[in-house]
Amino acid sequence: MKITDIIHEAHATACEKGWHERPLRNEAGELDVDRVAAKLALIHSELTEAWECWTTSHFTTRTTPSGKPEGLFVELADVAIRVGDLLGALGIKYSGILATTCDVWNNAIRPDFGDMPALFVRAHGSVSYALEALRDSSNIEKALTCLIGQCVQLAKGASSLFVGVSSGDPDPFTEAVRIKMAYNRTRPHRHGGKAL
Repeated sequence: MKITDIIHEAHATACEKGWHERPLRNEAGELDVDRVAAKLALIHSELTEAWECWTTSHFTTRTTPSGKPEGLFVELADVAIRVGDLLGALGIKYSGILATTCDVWNNAIRPDFGDMPALFVRAHGSVSYALEALRDSSNIEKALTCLIGQCVQLAKGASSLFVGVSSGDPDPFTEAVRIKMAYNRTRPHRHGGKAL
């Protein structure tokens, strides 16, 4: 799966569901800092939900009776989808050297269970870096490109603990992205009652 495909589909679905009725940039191209910061806070909350799944050993992807997918990789997929939507909403073209989730997989660090807290800290740090970049909007593109790369790297590192590199099956993260994006397409307009 291409990271640019995640960005395109995440943003297209968010627009279809009514989450971008107002642009994140004004006519002069200036960022609506408060709304972008709110979206970054939601990314932070998705990372926290992934951390909670990690600490409670909720590793497998499962579906609730209401049809909502849950689990570590679904929460990590939520992070990538939210970052992808934000990149799309801001018109930022992904320019990372790792073009697909497979590229990231092939270049991922291979952590052991003890390394995972540090990977979560790095991902949270990337969100903080993006928030700081809002002070100087010229850095936001670099910050968000770094953030999506860091989040996919975290997910791939976690995946490597559960799936061998040579396995023919899709890794749990890529599969969770597909599952979560399909679920998001079924959700109603402006679901959840959020006011972003």
